[in-house]
Amino acid sequence: PQSAPGNPCKKKSPLRSVADFSCAPGGASDLALLAIDYNANAAIVSLMQTFRMVMVITFYPTAIAIVNHFL
Repeated sequence: PQSAPGNPCKKKSPLRSVADFSCAPGGASDLALLAIDYNANAAIVSLMQTFRMVMVITFYPTAIAIVNHFL
């Protein structure tokens, strides 16, 4: 993929694409397919998406309980 006009970079690095797709909200499988299209490492993107989902499922209920305790 080419960068936007005016951007001095000719092309995004694969590592930058991995970071973009790892942090993006969405399904792990969809973002892994997009990562393949952008020449990023789909395995790392899937791993980071899974890690993000586990962290949200694990810590979000705890955070809500703590906030409700102080309200």
